[in-house]
Amino acid sequence: MSKTTIPTGGLADDAVTAAKVTGLGKIAQVQYVTTETATTTNSTSYVDATNLTLNITPTAATSKIMCIANCGQLQASAADLSAISVAIIRGTTNIHETINHLYQTNDDQINGNLTLQVLDEPNTTSATTYKVQIRNRESNNVVINSGGNGNSSITLMEILA
Repeated sequence: MSKTTIPTGGLADDAVTAAKVTGLGKIAQVQYVTTETATTTNSTSYVDATNLTLNITPTAATSKIMCIANCGQLQASAADLSAISVAIIRGTTNIHETINHLYQTNDDQINGNLTLQVLDEPNTTSATTYKVQIRNRESNNVVINSGGNGNSSITLMEILA
């Protein structure tokens, strides 16, 4: 790779300095919670996953919140057409979801893990609640942290804009 020399045009040697750090794109804070507590539901409407709720108070209205939900030991019951859907909720707003994860067309029980990620723009400096919710496609049981063997978590990172 060749070098290019740019003429200084009479600038003094100390006139050009390193760019000042503005803080843009920096992580301002991180909130984290983890749980092994199981949540079981046969509801076709979303219900809160136990202990997977977290608050964050952004330092600036222009900040973005990176939300990562790791869902361990998901289980869809041994019933035809059973499947689990998982959502990340901000306040009462569904901001990201995966629908019909572990969908099955037989009567075998299916287990798996899932990670959801979303970059949110809440546009506030007020305390904001994020949570994980689950539901079933049919009226059969679905579980997060099945048998207490799973390890699920939610992580919130404030990114300065």
